[in-house]
Amino acid sequence: MKTLVADGEMQAMQKPLTLETVNSVGPDSITYLLELRRRIGPIGARFDELYKARKSAEIASLGEEITTRGIITPTDLIDAEKLRALLIERIVNLPAGTNAFIILPIGLLNGPHSILVDLRSHGAEVTAID
Repeated sequence: MKTLVADGEMQAMQKPLTLETVNSVGPDSITYLLELRRRIGPIGARFDELYKARKSAEIASLGEEITTRGIITPTDLIDAEKLRALLIERIVNLPAGTNAFIILPIGLLNGPHSILVDLRSHGAEVTAID
């Protein structure tokens, strides 16, 4: 097994957790998340269901809804663009003919940080596994 990004590289991409970020979790955020959970069930499980059903537009829509409410997301805690660029570079530079099973955060598979189009434009064949 080959690691595309080492622990130290991931740590270097982490954004500092600021007081502003911590204080952004307040009563309004908690109320919204509880209402969302009542509406759709467990939030993480809902994302898993949408992902398994390949409903990327619904994933993006739900993610956007959560983000517009000011809820902290993984991309608030890491430089997603740096991670995206690093992964694209490492994946497209694998030796020709290499088959790879790569696990990526969902945020890099859809939405504004998706790497799929860039991988395909560099000649990579991208296949989802059911």
